[in-house]
Amino acid sequence: MTKGHGSELRIVKVKAPLSPTKLPGPMRPIQRSPAPSRAQALEALRATKGAASMIERVPALGQIGVWGEVAYWDACQTTGAAREAAESGVFIWGCDFPGALYNMSQGSAACLPYFAGKENLGDIAPPQNTGAGQVWCYFSAAANGLYLFVVQGQTYQLSDAPFGLPLNYTATIECLIDADSPYPLGEVAIPLGALVNAPFLINLPAGQYKFVIAQVSGAFFFNSLTAWIVPTRELGAQSD
Repeated sequence: MTKGHGSELRIVKVKAPLSPTKLPGPMRPIQRSPAPSRAQALEALRATKGAASMIERVPALGQIGVWGEVAYWDACQTTGAAREAAESGVFIWGCDFPGALYNMSQGSAACLPYFAGKENLGDIAPPQNTGAGQVWCYFSAAANGLYLFVVQGQTYQLSDAPFGLPLNYTATIECLIDADSPYPLGEVAIPLGALVNAPFLINLPAGQYKFVIAQVSGAFFFNSLTAWIVPTRELGAQSD
C-alpha cells in the first residue's frame, strides 16, 4: 500500500506567469587543458612576485629535473599521493549547471567543474542561498619537505564574453592548506580568456592534508592541481 507523504493535497491558484526572460545561450565548448608541465610550472613560478629571491635561496626550485612527482588532481582522476590519503580523491562542493548555458553532460565530458556562485547570468539571477563553490584535494605527504603546488583554472573564454561582460572581467579564488587548522596561501585572479597556473610553496611535515580551492568572486572552472616535492637541504632553519 502506498503511503502519503504527509502534506495536504490542495489546489494552488497562480495569478500570473513568469515575466518573459531571455535565457542565456550555451557556452562554446570548453576543454580541460593538460596539466602544467614542470617547465610551465617553473615559468609560472618565475612570473610570481619574489620568485627570484626565493630561487636564489632555494636553488633546487630552478632545477626542474630534481623535482619529485607527488600528486595530481582533476575532477575525473587522481594520481600519486592523492590516492594514498585516507580520504582520497577530489571533493567538489557547490558546482553549478545552469541549464542551457552549461549542463552536466558538458561538465562530465570535459571533466571541468563550473562554479557560477552568485553570478548573474544575463537576466537569470541565481537562488538567494547560492554560496561559493569549493574544491578539496586530499593527499598524504610521505616526507617532510618543500612542496610546490600549481593550481590551474580559467574563467569564461574571451571569444564568448557572455552576458555583456567587460573585457576586464576577473574571477578570484582563494587557496589554503588544511591541516589541524587552515593555513591561507593567497588569492588568485583569473582574467577573462586566460588559463592561469598559480604556484604555491609550502613546507610540510609528513602527514595527511587537504588543499582547498575556494571561489571568492566571479565564475571559474577548476582544471587541475599538481604537486611536486623539491629536494633541498637548505630549507631547514631558513624556512618561515
